[in-house]
This record gives sequence, structure tokens and C-alpha cells, in this order.
Amino acid sequence: MASLIENLRYRPEIDGLRAIAVLAVVFFHADLGVPGGYIGVDVFFVISGYLITSLIIKDLESGTFTLFNFWERRIRRILPALGLVALLALVAGWFMFLPDDLSSLGKSAFYQALCAANIYFWRETGYFDGAVDEKPLLHTWSLAVEEQFYLLVPFLLLAIFRIPRLQSRKVILSVCGVVILSSLALSIYGVSRQSTASFYLLPSRAWELVLGSFVALLPGFTLNRTLREILSILALASILLPCFLYSKETHFPGMAALPPCLGAALFIFSTRITGTGTRLPAIALLLSRRPVVFIGLISYSLYLWHWPLFAFSRYWALLPLNLNWRFALVFCSLLLAIVSWRFIETPFRKRQYCPSRKSIFIFGAIATAVTAASGAMLRLKSGIPQRLPAVASHYAQAAKDSEFVNEVTTSDVIAGKFVQFGSEKQGAPLTWLVWGDSFAMAALPGFDAFLKEQGQAGLAATHSSTVPILNYFQRTQYGLGPGAVAFNDAVFAQLQARRIPNVVLIGRWSCCDDNDPRFPSNLPFETSLIATVRRIAKTGSRPWILLEAPTQPFDVPRMLARFSIRGQNIVELCATPQTNSGLIGANPEFSDKLRQAGGYILDPRPEFLNSNGSHYIVETDGSALYRDSQHMSAWGARKIILPLLRKTVSSHP
Repeated sequence: MASLIENLRYRPEIDGLRAIAVLAVVFFHADLGVPGGYIGVDVFFVISGYLITSLIIKDLESGTFTLFNFWERRIRRILPALGLVALLALVAGWFMFLPDDLSSLGKSAFYQALCAANIYFWRETGYFDGAVDEKPLLHTWSLAVEEQFYLLVPFLLLAIFRIPRLQSRKVILSVCGVVILSSLALSIYGVSRQSTASFYLLPSRAWELVLGSFVALLPGFTLNRTLREILSILALASILLPCFLYSKETHFPGMAALPPCLGAALFIFSTRITGTGTRLPAIALLLSRRPVVFIGLISYSLYLWHWPLFAFSRYWALLPLNLNWRFALVFCSLLLAIVSWRFIETPFRKRQYCPSRKSIFIFGAIATAVTAASGAMLRLKSGIPQRLPAVASHYAQAAKDSEFVNEVTTSDVIAGKFVQFGSEKQGAPLTWLVWGDSFAMAALPGFDAFLKEQGQAGLAATHSSTVPILNYFQRTQYGLGPGAVAFNDAVFAQLQARRIPNVVLIGRWSCCDDNDPRFPSNLPFETSLIATVRRIAKTGSRPWILLEAPTQPFDVPRMLARFSIRGQNIVELCATPQTNSGLIGANPEFSDKLRQAGGYILDPRPEFLNSNGSHYIVETDGSALYRDSQHMSAWGARKIILPLLRKTVSSHP
């Protein structure tokens, strides 16, 4: 039987393609004018699928393939540099990270050691998480996808080669085609419904790797030189154009991943040598130049090192990294990659270190165990807060504030199940309904304290990213979307039935911009909110509208903790009165229209002002007023909302 894999040789142009892929990723993360550079990871997937499938099938055909040999090569290629980066990240985190962040870093290191980093980031990257660009091991998700692919593909190909009738190019290409179409369909479906899962998990990414396998199995076609030149140019354009046309807002992967992946596959196919005298296309010759190939050779180490450098720098910087810093970090990444490739990657691959199979497996087991155990210890010890001064740990604790964080569903509301707050005494009058999104959750401790003072009880209907406006919804990642209409209708029906005297509407009003493409809504915001206030007033209830707390330009608990360690004053970074309106837009007439509709305004901003009115404060009495940059902490709600209610509500008996 003719070989399924033809002319398996070293191809420098593929290392050149690796160079383009890794530089696209690095420049994207460095914010250096490549907004869609993340597609470099997809190019890597196609290349990996091509090379791994070629090697496995070649060994299967020669009868030399064993799982131990395959995994030995994978361990030598992947683990030494990855293990070093993970362990050094944990060491750096020990000295730089606050307890919660070190705990999360430990957990990510644990999952990374188990080849499941993508599963961890899928599960942990959510609404109340910190900034993902400050997670040093975030980039290992793509390595986990490849590692899971390496665990499955050898068994599949072994099974096929054990059945003689299946050992044909047509059968294996058919299997690859089915996997590609199924996985791509799942990716397209998931990107609009489960975008995080679609991004991180193997089932929706497998088609990219198997596309490389498909190319590896294609028979050699004799293409004339002109056609090869055209195809290689089209292939490179399909990779480069998305680098500059895509952005973070692009729905990805799904259909958007097709151009770069097909481009990578077409480049690999159109530039391969199929016979004697075949010349590489001009594009392939360009990518085969030694400087470009060298970047490709160090691409794995460059990918590993660049992200932790940026993550730790962003974490510790007081302001966004300027252009000089970003260039410096790229340069440092290149230096570290060269050192890592020369003294870690190459010696392990060439068996200068751990020359025997037994020794490399022992090394791999120890490295994995140390990383997993270290990560688990940091997680179990909650990031070891004893490392830091007590005041820093106290500030940092505000980020974990989850008091009154409750997602009430439409079914809960219909069944009359609400979050209860205020007086717990039997027979306490029900006088307040708090209705809103996560900003309402954050404000609830203040309302709880107020009603306890009054001997009254209250109910809360809260759901993230769901503003309390009738017949209105926004399409957001964490909200109810069109389901918000039924949710708010159910709340209003309960309000009518219970005749609660006071209703306070609380939302992230600043995101209700009718022209904001990130949060498209179905109706104009201002008219919808005014109509809601009117309808509440007609029921006999008094509608209150709580304006937003001032948004700070930084994560308050983290920055307070860092400044306390450094002994610096945070005032210079705090928001000023000119930077906050409390409601959408800067139209002063809107508040007047709300009042005319029967509404009462609760404005917390004056309570945040310092004594001379120059800036909005972020802490009092050694405790943070926020749990992030926008949501009040429980302490903040009691210090701000409670006195505001005492003054405002008493003036409107």
C-alpha cells in the first residue's frame, strides 16, 4: 500500500508560519496595532494537527509507533519549558499577588499540571471575576487543548490501523471530514450561546487541529508554479487580514475562525514539495529566511514567556502600560525565549538532559507533581494572607464581598420567592422592594441596615445585567436578554399584588446608552425608564431611582492593598466629580422628567465626595467602599446608602 504521508521532511516555511502566528499573538497582547492577533493561536492549532498526524501515521506505517515513544516526545517538547514558567509564575505571585489572586493562580497551576487549564478558565472566567489580562497562566488554555488532542488522536489512529480495511486515505479523510464539520458546527452554535465554552473547550476547537490532519493526509497534487504562488499569497492574506480586521468584539471562534485556519491549511498544502525540482513559492521562500525561521524555532518559548510578563506587569502597574513599557516587555520576552529555547527546550529534545525514556518520565512526573502540589497548597491556604500586612489583607478582602449577591429567576418571582432583608421580626411591615441588577445587590446592605433601624422588612428582585425597566431588555453576556421582559413583568405583577409602598430601581444606568453597540437594546432607554416610573406611581407605590456610585478608574480593593504595602496615597488616582453623571448621558433634564413622572432621586455621589469636594473617596476607617471599580462593598453600602436614606426618605414621609 502506498504511503499515506508523502515527503515527510523538515519544512522551514512552516517555522516561518509559526513566526507569523506567535508575533501576531504577542503584538495583540502588547496592544501594538494587531487587534485580531489572537488568531495566531488558531494557526498554531492547524500546524500542530498537521505535524502530529504526519508523525504518528508515518510511524504507524513503518511499524515503529508506540504510545510511550509518542508521549516521550511530547513530554520533551512541552513540559520542561512549561513547567519552569508555571513554577516561576507561582514564585512571582508569592511576592506580588494579593491572597485571592495568588489562590486563583495556584488553582490555575493545578489545572495546568493536569492538562486541563482550558476547563479551569472556562469555569472560572465569569461575571464577578477579576481582569483576565492579569492571570499569568491564562495562555496555557491553548496548550491544554493541544494536550487533550494528543491524548485522543493516537488512540483513534491506532484503532484505524488495527483494521486493515480502514487503512485507506479515503476512510481517514472521511473521518477527519466528519470531525471537522461536527466540531465547526458546534463552534458556530456555541459562539452565540455558550461563547466561553466555545472559546476554551476542545470539542469546539477540534476542527482546527483536525484540519491540519486533513491536509497531512491529502495526496500530492502537481500544481503549476503560478497557481502555487497565487494560493500561497491567498493563504497568507487569509491569516494576516483577520489580524488587522478582527478585534476583541469579534464573535470568535465560530465562522470567524475559518479564514485564518483555512489560510494556514492552504499555506501548508500549497507550499509543500511534491516532486524533484519543485521550487517553493516566493512567499514560502520569504518565510524560510533564517531570521524568520529562528522566530519560529523559539515560538513555543516566546508564547510561554510573553504572557506572564505582561500579566504581572499589568497587575502591579498603577496605570495602563505605556508604549515604551510594552515594547520593553516584548524585547524581554524575546530574550527569555532565546534563553529558554537554547538551555531548556533544545537540551531536553536532544536528550542532553534526561537521556533515557525512564528519566524523562520520572522528570515529567516530578515536575507535574510539584506544580500541582504547589498550586493546590496555595489554593487550600487561600493565597496565604499572612504574607502581607494586615491592613493590605483587610483591603483585599472587600473583593470577596458576596453579601446579598443573589440571582433571582423569573420562576422565583412568579412563585413569590424574593431575597428578604431588613427586620426579621414576625409581623414587621413590608415597606420596600429593591429591584435591579448587580448594582442593586451591592446596595442592599445599606437598605438592609436602614430597614432594621425602622423595624421594617423588604424584598429584593435582583439579576445581573438586567436593569429594572418594563418592556425593555439589553443583549448582554450575563443578563437575561429578551427574558428580561418576562422577569420585570413578573416583578411588577408582584408589586401590584402586594402593594409595597416604596420601590427603588437600581441599575448600571451608564450602560444603557442607546448607541452602545456592546449592549443593543430593543427600545429607547429614557422613554422606557420614564414609562416604568409612571406605571409604578399609578399603582400607589413611590418609585425611587438610585443613581450609580462614582465609577473609579481602578480596582479599588486591589489598589488600596497595593498602595498600603507601598505606603503611597491613592488620592491622585481617584475619580473626580467631573467624570461621573450617575445616570446615562449628561442631560440634566432627564432627572427632572423622572421627577415629573412621579419618581424620587437617590444620589449617592455627594456621600462619596471628600471634604473639599475635589475627588470621590474609596475608603473610610480603613475599609474599602468598593468591591471592584464600580460596585459598592457591604461596608461601602452601609457607609453611603444608610445616611443617604436617613436624610432623603425622612424628607419625603
